[in-house]
Amino acid sequence: MMFIKNGASLFGGKSFFYLLGELECVAFQEKINTSVKTFPKVAHILSRRLKEVKSNLEDVGITFDIRRI
Repeated sequence: MMFIKNGASLFGGKSFFYLLGELECVAFQEKINTSVKTFPKVAHILSRRLKEVKSNLEDVGITFDIRRI
């Protein structure tokens, strides 16, 4: 949530690679274990996980759109 609170806005074909890197940095700062099996290691898994929780995020005011370029 730290990354989202900063008002992140991502555009372009490599956005998920950037987001994945930022997510790992925030996880390190928050002392979140990124070596667990459930932590996304590649962009397409991050995309899939975000799609799985999209409606829950929208309920709390977080919106996003995933498109292929």
